[in-house]
Amino acid sequence: MPSLASRIGAGQKLVIAGQSAVDLADIRQFRSQFGLPPKDPQVVLVGSDPSVRHGDVVEADLDLEWAGAVARNATIIYVNSTNVFTSVQYAINQNLAPVISFSYGACELNVPASFRSVAQQAAAQGITWMTSSGDSGAAGCDYGATVARHGPAVSFPANIPEIVAVGGTEFSESETAGWASANGTNLVSALGYLPEKG
Repeated sequence: MPSLASRIGAGQKLVIAGQSAVDLADIRQFRSQFGLPPKDPQVVLVGSDPSVRHGDVVEADLDLEWAGAVARNATIIYVNSTNVFTSVQYAINQNLAPVISFSYGACELNVPASFRSVAQQAAAQGITWMTSSGDSGAAGCDYGATVARHGPAVSFPANIPEIVAVGGTEFSESETAGWASANGTNLVSALGYLPEKG
């Protein structure tokens, strides 16, 4: 059985693709607050500096912080540019890591089918590309809606077979030990493993 250190990312690399500069002080504060070892992500800038973009920096911080919480000893590489698709293409072309996390999405009908070749390149190189399944379920082309007024659609790039779509589950609380009445050490409130259901 793998050691605990290897199960929490030691010796592993993970790319987060983004389109905003980040303030490493935010990442450091998150890691400190949750008792994680200090470990800054490596920042790789592709092309022009996108500077800090209000909506995008929140996405980048979220991805960097929680990837670092789950794989706390991994080397996390933040690849950013003025366009997240440029960032992910660069990470694949340079073969920066065996895992890429990508949390942006778009209506699958508005993206050229040729983008699948990028995912196929990643797969051929042995890269596991993970993406968010989206925030709208089957309403992937109805931004901000939960009803698919324009017909059922998947959020791109979750619609590409070579990409692992992550999300769409909730805790199965009836099967767990439950929640503590107050947060404990490192703000933990779950009393045990929380299984998920679809």
